[in-house]
Amino acid sequence: MQAVVRKAGAPGAAFAVASRGRLVDVKGFGYADVAARTPVDPDTMFALASCSKPITAMAIMRLVDEGKRSKNC
Repeated sequence: MQAVVRKAGAPGAAFAVASRGRLVDVKGFGYADVAARTPVDPDTMFALASCSKPITAMAIMRLVDEGKRSKNC
């Protein structure tokens, strides 16, 4: 993950691994605030802005494919 952060030129990143609905591992890499040298940790909030829209859309489409829908629909 450190190599990915360096290659992307990002100051920091975090990852989480889940299996069967349970969190297996979570870790931060690099800095959340470079100037203050604040490290990324598992609770660091990132400003994803429009980057989260495709992720949300994919999650919704998976639910649709599985036949799940809101009771309000």
